[in-house]
Amino acid sequence: MASLSSTKRNKKTCYQIWVGTDPHRFNIWLGAISKSSANEIFSYINQVEQSRNHNTILTNLTRSWLQGLDDRFYGKLVKADLVKPRSCETVKKFFEEQLLKLNCAPRTKDIYHRAHLKFFEFLQTDYNLRDVTPKMAHDFYFTHLAAAGLAESYRSKTAKIIREFFSKAKVFELIDRNPFDGFEISESVDRSRHVFIPRDSINLMIEKAVDIRWRCLLGFAGLCGLRTRSEIAALRWEHIEWDDNTFTVPSVKTKTRTVPIFGDFRPLLEAYHQLTIKDDLLVVPSGLIFPQCPSQTQLTNRLKRTATRAGLQPWVKPWMNLRSSVETQLIREGFDLTTVSTWLGNSPDVARKHYLQITPTDISKAAAVGKKFSNSFQHTGESGSTPKEKPAFSRMVEHEKAGQYT
Repeated sequence: MASLSSTKRNKKTCYQIWVGTDPHRFNIWLGAISKSSANEIFSYINQVEQSRNHNTILTNLTRSWLQGLDDRFYGKLVKADLVKPRSCETVKKFFEEQLLKLNCAPRTKDIYHRAHLKFFEFLQTDYNLRDVTPKMAHDFYFTHLAAAGLAESYRSKTAKIIREFFSKAKVFELIDRNPFDGFEISESVDRSRHVFIPRDSINLMIEKAVDIRWRCLLGFAGLCGLRTRSEIAALRWEHIEWDDNTFTVPSVKTKTRTVPIFGDFRPLLEAYHQLTIKDDLLVVPSGLIFPQCPSQTQLTNRLKRTATRAGLQPWVKPWMNLRSSVETQLIREGFDLTTVSTWLGNSPDVARKHYLQITPTDISKAAAVGKKFSNSFQHTGESGSTPKEKPAFSRMVEHEKAGQYT
């Protein structure tokens, strides 16, 4: 058990705390401080010792006291075997190590890397993990990212990535608190750049495509909703199941999934397949469907040119809006959300939040519903806002009840 004692030195009362058990008692020298301060420090150290001996959880007040200690005094507690040594991990070192361990698609890893660069740019110097304060986290999200003129959704995504890595550091007991837990990060989604492309317009673009290979690639993206470029570049001829009318999308960002070959897409796939086997029906093609697939930038530029050739105005976020339009269209065709999200490789919650859109057909249906109600009022000769008159007996009962509370 810890004990507090005092001694006289140079006519001053000095205090010290003894921890541990004989013969391994350890002395923590406090020096010439007030008795109230000595008692306060003793209460904290006594709780830390009891927590270690009985494997109990420290109170938030004691945790806060430990966090505020300078390295010199904290080192005394380490020598007394009361606490673990503080981590010497720096933000940059920890983030880079965890980024290498991430099991995700290269594009996703690139998004994480760019978020880290934004945070390192804000810090300017490489801080120790435990030296990053909630105020620094707050200033990074609300001041630094906002001053850069970034969209709210991008700022939120960046801050959530950094918060995720600090959460890992907390799980590994490298820090006692996550500096990003002190405030709320926006969950809003910017829908201002959502554009719905009808399936007829997508088929029109495919007709205007310059070759069969490009038509087939557009079909995978615009009719089947595959991610471009990651999933399309990984497709192989072995993934096509002609008899089952399906194909398998390999695990790139999400787990492997099976997607139907839709009716308007099958002729495109068959034509490209015929081109690949070169009229030799005995050849069974294998390998990548799109070897030497162009880069993301090249695909985007080519899509914009194809849209212009089809008489369409190129839209923002070209491939994401194609994928979003496919998911929205399939829902409007009557497929349930769970089925469609399984085909496209996202969850129903993500589909509702980021993909599903309001289409012109929805507005037309809403207008038709309004006309229906309006016509029903005209036929019955009743106004939609005037309630029916109650029977005389009902009015009399209500009047008697009201009189009881006058």
